[in-house]
Amino acid sequence: MAIIDFDSMSKDPVVKEIRETTVRSDTSYHEVRASCAQCFSSDPPKPNACLIYGRDVSKQTKPLTATTLAQAASGMKTPPSKTQKLAARYAEPLNWAMALFGINSLTQRRAFVAVVVHETINLTATTEGASAHASSKLKYKGRGLIQLTHESNYRRAGEALGLASGSKNLFVDYPQIVAECPYFAAATAAWYWRYGTKWDLNDLIGDGSLTQFEKVSRCVNGGNPKGGLNHWEDRKTRYSWANLYLW
Repeated sequence: MAIIDFDSMSKDPVVKEIRETTVRSDTSYHEVRASCAQCFSSDPPKPNACLIYGRDVSKQTKPLTATTLAQAASGMKTPPSKTQKLAARYAEPLNWAMALFGINSLTQRRAFVAVVVHETINLTATTEGASAHASSKLKYKGRGLIQLTHESNYRRAGEALGLASGSKNLFVDYPQIVAECPYFAAATAAWYWRYGTKWDLNDLIGDGSLTQFEKVSRCVNGGNPKGGLNHWEDRKTRYSWANLYLW
């Protein structure tokens, strides 16, 4: 099992490749912000002017489609129209994010998608709602497809995606964009999957057994394989749907 050394992250070849293949070296922070504004003129957003989009997804042997994502989110062969519309918004961003962060095997993608559809309540919630949890009251509350939380994680994700320059960091300065943009929502989820904890969840999922998926869920929910875990029955159900519909 790979353990990520945060002190040497800047030397990590995956992080280095992400930085070199996303934002051009001559792209300013303000240009990136402006391109995001253009993207939101359509629904779902289409990154025609996006300065970070364009990663080749050819490594995905069978990419998600709106239909397969909706089936995995609903557990139905013919999903509700609302779920289909949401899946149409997030399927391509998820394909891009999984390719970007090397979530390539079928076992890895099934587990990742199962976590995403649980954390977002069937893709409906990309911002943590008001609750008794202290994190829901924070500026850097849970956002994105795995509910990125805390300023340190917003900062690290922005740096890994090449969206920081000096004291400027797109996610720190505009945290709401993590929830608003489906590409950032997906990219931060995939970043967290690989680098958000000391455990690379690509490795931790192992053979894809339910035991390994529980460890993955505990990492997402509680920060480590023995951490806290809530809503386990729902997580198991989502995982069974992902195994049924994603091939």
